[in-house]
Amino acid sequence: MPSRTLSARSQRNLTLDIQATYAGDYDYGSATIAKHVTSWTDGRVAISGSSQQDAFTDRELVGFGVTTTTPACNSVINTQPTDFVINLSDPVDPATVQASDFTVNGTPSNLAPTFSNGNSNDHLPLQQLAGDSWAPTRCIFPPARLTALRTTSRIFDFTCSFCYAITQLQVTTTVPSVGGTFSPPAPGDYQYDVNFNQAVDPASVQTSDLTLTGNAGGSVTSVVLVNGNMTARFTVHFNFGGSVTASIGAGSITAQGCNGNAAFSASYTVAGCPPQDHYNIAQIGGSIVPGTTDIGNHGDDQVTTIALPFPYTLYGHDFHER
Repeated sequence: MPSRTLSARSQRNLTLDIQATYAGDYDYGSATIAKHVTSWTDGRVAISGSSQQDAFTDRELVGFGVTTTTPACNSVINTQPTDFVINLSDPVDPATVQASDFTVNGTPSNLAPTFSNGNSNDHLPLQQLAGDSWAPTRCIFPPARLTALRTTSRIFDFTCSFCYAITQLQVTTTVPSVGGTFSPPAPGDYQYDVNFNQAVDPASVQTSDLTLTGNAGGSVTSVVLVNGNMTARFTVHFNFGGSVTASIGAGSITAQGCNGNAAFSASYTVAGCPPQDHYNIAQIGGSIVPGTTDIGNHGDDQVTTIALPFPYTLYGHDFHER
């Protein structure tokens, strides 16, 4: 790979016994966690005995690191994992891997890892996780020991957290019930109770967690937790009656720890009159005058412009005889 790329402008004054025109300005570079990939066009390299425009690529290893994991970082899982799989940018040297290199929630592991996919996948036992863990599981690799098999590069610092919870936080019932009605007729303020299957973290609940859509409109003015933090009691306001959909996005509210809620959406009716289209309709007087003038239009697909003999108003604009 060239140590530098010459621009097309700087190459015009070069004397080369090859094709006079070649490109150097169109380079491309991209980086992943452990590699730098480049591509460029060039005509200075002979292909099959003659110089011609061609595309070139190159890859530089710039480190050794974790690319993905199973369970995925920042995910919520509901089945107890038996191991934590790290997918590496390059095969690891097994001799550099020790169980104690891997810590779970601050505790070094004492269980030997296993390897797969040509040592590019490291399986780390997670027997430390037992029961229903409501706190984030924090997995850490220090850069002290693990090295790549081919380059002897040491692994980048790596920290990953995921949430293990047997039962995901979710909405069980609402008041009014799903498909029910907010009453009395709007306008007014209404109480909307959202009941969960677990106590929720008060710090995770705010009015913006609930959104209201539909022709009834609506706004969320306040929220408090009741029933041992099992119920989020929202105060909502509607100016009009009609249909409304209440939604809580996935992960907007969490149980104690890191267990984010499953997405929730339900439709309701708001009692009262829906918003009205604001048109002023007024009827004007008049009588039909029999026609006595032949305008001369006696053919097919002919157009004749007719001047109306009276003024009229349409959408607030006055039109007069022309």
